[in-house]
Amino acid sequence: MAEIVQAVLPAEEFDVSIVACLRKRLGRASASLKLIGVLSAIYVLVYFDDYIGFGVALLCSLLVLWCAFRIANQLRRAGNTAAAVLATVWWMVWTAVNLFDVLPKAFKDGMDFYSAIGCVIFAAPLYFLAHGLFALQAYRAGQASPSPLDPLASKPWETNVFSKRRPKFMNQAAVVYWFFLLGAGWGLHSALNNPPSYFRSAAERAGYNAFRTLTGLSAWLFLAWLYRLCRRNAMRPASEIAAKDPRTIVLYVRSFQDDRGIKLYARATDGRILLERLVKISFEELVTDHLWSYGPVLAIGDPRAKKKATLGAARDYATDASWQEKATDLMHRASIIVMIAGATSGLVWEIETILRLGFRSKIMLLFPPIAIEDLERRWQFLVSNIFLDLPLEIDLLRTRALVFPKGKVCLITGDLRNDWTYEAALDEAALMIVS
Repeated sequence: MAEIVQAVLPAEEFDVSIVACLRKRLGRASASLKLIGVLSAIYVLVYFDDYIGFGVALLCSLLVLWCAFRIANQLRRAGNTAAAVLATVWWMVWTAVNLFDVLPKAFKDGMDFYSAIGCVIFAAPLYFLAHGLFALQAYRAGQASPSPLDPLASKPWETNVFSKRRPKFMNQAAVVYWFFLLGAGWGLHSALNNPPSYFRSAAERAGYNAFRTLTGLSAWLFLAWLYRLCRRNAMRPASEIAAKDPRTIVLYVRSFQDDRGIKLYARATDGRILLERLVKISFEELVTDHLWSYGPVLAIGDPRAKKKATLGAARDYATDASWQEKATDLMHRASIIVMIAGATSGLVWEIETILRLGFRSKIMLLFPPIAIEDLERRWQFLVSNIFLDLPLEIDLLRTRALVFPKGKVCLITGDLRNDWTYEAALDEAALMIVS
């Protein structure tokens, strides 16, 4: 009877929607300020060259660039008040430059397609920077007394994004891929930027431009695929990474069928580059890339997988006879055990082993971005087969993670199922566990 009563007790809920929105807007504001800094540095170099000399103008432009990046990072890392004030001043100065120099000259010389693009490049960052500053002010104005169990309420910033210690992406295979990547990129750039000297008709011009656009997109997608292939071939075994990294490991547990089955788009961060924004990445990659700041993320690889090199957690492989022994050893060594909600017997054994070893407080159960029907099936499987004091009914549309700090069942929820929301949920859950 006691077990039944525990199973229906309501769980405490922590919503990360506001934090995810704030991080998103501050991230865009930070990137916009960096772009404004680049443009400001070019502006200083061009306009002050005739007055103070090229050398001094170059030093001033580099100082301007450094200040912009410094302020932008402080704004995103810590919501620094001084950085917000300086960013506001920079926004006003750059607005004046646009209103009294850039836009008047553009309209005076006649606005064409390229001038319009240039005006957008100069003016659009102002919108995103202002949006981020207003979001920061609104968050601080509405901040209430945070719960001791809610570490993101008082410190919602992306501090951990800048403290990653990932394995270096370099080996002999990587060098070969890099040279091929650069050569292919240069060849495609040259081919796509040398149009014919004239066109015989409007149809020929339209056809050429359409072909160049499609070919260019295909080329960028190919380069993104090639870069990711290079990274996969540079992945090192989990045992090698753990031996070189003194931090306590983070164990990643999932059903093998989820290794490549769950994908989503994610921005260029946590070790990913802008090219990778064009392709979907695995949910595992999003999760493990972000958790690397808490320790090296290790997993046991699927011995039956045809492609063993995969992006995400660093893997060691074990046989069917030895994987349970290997998993138990990793459970003892881990500070956080990240689990993807699933419905397989292997996952049941892993959760039961964690409970038997007394490591319940290490568990971070994640709800992946899959169809709600599949998520409901997985949840009912866990509730029926594992005693974790799980509530019988939860809002699966909004639940992103579940943790057990100090013996309590805590749900971490969010409005969206995008990269920003999941990363905020990961930080909330990880900080609850390690604190």
